[in-house]
Amino acid sequence: DAEILPTDITFSGIAYPKAKVILLLGGLEVAKTNAEPNALFSLKLSPLAPGVKVFSILAEDVEGVRSILITLTIAIKEKTSTNVANLFIPPTLSLDKLSYARGNNITAHGYSAPGSNLIFNLDSKDEGKTVANNSGFYKLSINTDSLSLGSHGISAISQIVKNIGTKESGFSRLHSFIVSFSPARL
Repeated sequence: DAEILPTDITFSGIAYPKAKVILLLGGLEVAKTNAEPNALFSLKLSPLAPGVKVFSILAEDVEGVRSILITLTIAIKEKTSTNVANLFIPPTLSLDKLSYARGNNITAHGYSAPGSNLIFNLDSKDEGKTVANNSGFYKLSINTDSLSLGSHGISAISQIVKNIGTKESGFSRLHSFIVSFSPARL
């Protein structure tokens, strides 16, 4: 008997502890799994018709906040197992408010891989760092004293530093917020 070779694809990498990892094909949800407590995940889609496919993958943290999509166009060959490894899902990021009086602190929080460094980008400049705890949660306060009045944007990347080198995610979703006059200072 000839062995029947599968046509399938496996995605694996790092998300956040116990995150729901969702795979989309052509914009439709086709598979999901939960990441392990160490944030690793693996997701297999089988059977799969050969051809060029557009896959997207995202993670939803334990608070229900979703990461941005990682989108990949992949040529699927018949009777071939395709592996897409070493994905690093960008962190989730939430702000406590949408508007801040100047002098108050912005509190940003979210999820990433445990022990990863989070580097915050505020108006296209690095502005603060923190480290995710064992459950992947992180929190950072940034004072608004040095910010101009008006609209600003903040996002974050995750970095894992190991002896083999540094692995970096893409940016989280960009959040906009407003800095206004503090009533006490008028």
